[in-house]
Amino acid sequence: MKKGIYVLPTIFTLGNLVVGFLSLFFACQGKFSYAAWAIILAGIFDLLDGRIARLTNSVSKFGIELDSLCDIVSFGVAPAFLIHQVILFKYGKKGLAILVIYVVAAGLRLARFNTNALQGNEDARFFRGLPVPAAGYMLASFVLIDDLINNGITKKIIPIIMNKFDIFHNLIPFIILLISYAMVSNISYMSLKNLKLGKAKTFKTITLIFIGCFLVWKFPENMLFIVFLLYFLSGLIDVWRKLKRISENYKEKRKR
Repeated sequence: MKKGIYVLPTIFTLGNLVVGFLSLFFACQGKFSYAAWAIILAGIFDLLDGRIARLTNSVSKFGIELDSLCDIVSFGVAPAFLIHQVILFKYGKKGLAILVIYVVAAGLRLARFNTNALQGNEDARFFRGLPVPAAGYMLASFVLIDDLINNGITKKIIPIIMNKFDIFHNLIPFIILLISYAMVSNISYMSLKNLKLGKAKTFKTITLIFIGCFLVWKFPENMLFIVFLLYFLSGLIDVWRKLKRISENYKEKRKR
């Protein structure tokens, strides 16, 4: 700090904070899709600031702390307020209590991440617990689909999501509690920090990338919802597999 701060990554980090604040502003005005897209945009800023810091060798303690302070606004407070305005207001004090748990879990998750990062204990390949931005994306993508349905724009929704969305809608309080637990848990989630985009890809991989890009362009809200939901479930599925393996080993030992 005596020499100053790294300007370029800091600009992107503050962009994350500004867009997170705008999400709150739009949610207050009832512009829910705008608020949700603001959270997604904040995620892009959050992704870029880290990559730029690593590419320019400008990672600093100041940047780590600032990043988490911005994240608690953009992916903790803003999504919680948005989802309350959209659906959880119907649950009264219970809905408010659920969102308080979510925000507290986000704060604890970020504090743990900062502590481990500053001590050099973070594994670049995996996150310990669901990352707070991913939790915010989940809630934002839900709002995007919900807004399309409420406005009667069903042509932009993939049929399978349209048919099953009511189930997700009714389970949203439980899902938010599950997301809160996943954030503070020790469940491993894949990290994309060291993803080598410039590395040579196979023809099959390139084809899948083009298909994915086309689907994102054609059905952006749908694909965001699917991708973030699958990422959230990936950690839970991994836990289920480990528990199943432990159970099978225990049964084999008993047979012996």
